[in-house]
Amino acid sequence: MTISKTTSKEPDTKRVKLYRQNFYTQPVVLIDGITRTGKTMLSPILTSLENVELHRIETNFDRIPRLYKLKKITRDAAVACLRLEMETKLYESMISRSINFRKSDNSGVFNQIKPFKYLKRLFAPEGDVVVEKILKEKPIFQVQTHDILGINSIYFDAFGKSLRIIEMLRHPIDSIFGNCRRGYGKREADDPRIFSLNILHGKKLVPWYCYGWEEEYLACKSPTDKVIKMCAVRLQRMWEGYESLSDEQKKQVLFIGFDTFATNPEPDVVKMENFIGRTRTGSLRKALTKGRIPRIIKPEDREKKEQDIRSKASPECISIMEDLVEEYEKRIKHIYG
Repeated sequence: MTISKTTSKEPDTKRVKLYRQNFYTQPVVLIDGITRTGKTMLSPILTSLENVELHRIETNFDRIPRLYKLKKITRDAAVACLRLEMETKLYESMISRSINFRKSDNSGVFNQIKPFKYLKRLFAPEGDVVVEKILKEKPIFQVQTHDILGINSIYFDAFGKSLRIIEMLRHPIDSIFGNCRRGYGKREADDPRIFSLNILHGKKLVPWYCYGWEEEYLACKSPTDKVIKMCAVRLQRMWEGYESLSDEQKKQVLFIGFDTFATNPEPDVVKMENFIGRTRTGSLRKALTKGRIPRIIKPEDREKKEQDIRSKASPECISIMEDLVEEYEKRIKHIYG
């Protein structure tokens, strides 16, 4: 076969538009929040609702919107990839392909409430019968994400009215302390187990969320200061992202306070049932028990965390932390009354 000179030329890729239609209409649920806000506590509870799949931690659901936000990929590519990721992972979930069977992992099947359901699926047929089952039963896909509410536009473009964002809110003292204990503020640049994007700023690496304030991040005197400013920036972007939504889009976001849910889950369970349109099953009690819910949150434990943070933070960052606490308390009061 002879290829003409016209067809053998390098194509103008700027004219190529990528597209993937939405084959399913049931809700797509994101359990979102900044790091260390308690998403893993909430996800198994959601799984106990009718026909909700086990929660997944899939990094592409974080990476794609970040790449789009930083203008490294086009809108059509980001939308198509998000739709493909969701439909691929939902299909795989229905046949237990790419399912986490590690017993020690929080997201593993054996730490969920329906492990045998996914063991049985290993031996189920695949193919069109799975697609037909999805169309008939409308299982809900849920995935844990980070910082999506702050860069939400591409998710609304991808899933429209099917999108549901459950945003976890946690007391800033707990979030800051948890991030510090995990080594954030010093691990991001050189730890191969941090599976997140970095920005090359000059000759130094900074986390992806430092775009626009790279120098300020690098100038921080301690890892604790970095964590405090990191939490402040990410929370600010989260609220700005929420306020940018239309009134109708805001109805697709549900805020859940960690403390409130952990100590008195019933009102929030009712909210989640209404939010995604699914009712609880008999597995809810088991899910709550496995998650140690309800539990007692001791004020003295938080006081110890705060003392530890204050001993390591600069006066500037202590002031930032105090502002975060004040805003958090106002927001929680507004949400729960």
